[in-house]
Amino acid sequence: MKQEIVILDGYALNPGDLSWNALEAFGNVTIHDYTREDQIIDRIRHATIALTNKTPLTAHVLQKAPNLQYIGVM
Repeated sequence: MKQEIVILDGYALNPGDLSWNALEAFGNVTIHDYTREDQIIDRIRHATIALTNKTPLTAHVLQKAPNLQYIGVM
């Protein structure tokens, strides 16, 4: 089964000069440059991996993401 990988605030690490293509070997990748607080739950609801830099992942948010197995801080 392929992982569902969501990058919540990719612009913080990669403003456009790097490639995210290497992550595609690990699963389906969805990249968001920025994520507002009201968008977090919808964006990670089905994710197995969430990568973040500045987007807060509170206990309330994590309860809404039952498939989440890994959180990486970039």
